[in-house]
Amino acid sequence: QCIYHRLVIPSATHETARPILEQMHGLLKGNLGLIFMGWTLGSFMKIFFGFWPHLIVKAHHGSGKSTLVESILSPLTGCTHIEPSELQTPYRRMKILGNHTYPVFFDEISRAGKEDCDSFVDLLNSSYRAQHRHHGTKGTFLLAAPVCMIGQDNPVNDSAFNTKTIQFRLDDAKNKDG
Repeated sequence: QCIYHRLVIPSATHETARPILEQMHGLLKGNLGLIFMGWTLGSFMKIFFGFWPHLIVKAHHGSGKSTLVESILSPLTGCTHIEPSELQTPYRRMKILGNHTYPVFFDEISRAGKEDCDSFVDLLNSSYRAQHRHHGTKGTFLLAAPVCMIGQDNPVNDSAFNTKTIQFRLDDAKNKDG
């Protein structure tokens, strides 16, 4: 089944943009809310730019990182939340990233296991520049999906991959009102 079978693309008027931007600006210190929103909306431009960085959001357990991603990223883009258990086969890993440019997000990708995570990072490196990958009899996939990974730490210890990411920590980033 397609990971986007429940996709509904949201729409709004220009008049709604200003209050949303003001709220995002006030949500997190250091303009992190606007950076997060910029990454989310900008990810749709990946196909025109030819690349788009992946996003890593780090914070301690219970800090609200999943709530932030699910309450902002999903409504803005209709993106899908992927569980680490869905990375268990090479075909599924390619299908998650393949033939679309809708953002996907993973909560605690490090729970996927080292082998699955390492294999997925290899695909993420290809996805950064929207590259084609062949997979046996299943055909060719255009790996293009931008990925947001949220967790307690950076799940990837790969310097080449880390140059293709935007990373920020949410701990102590919340404004008192946010």
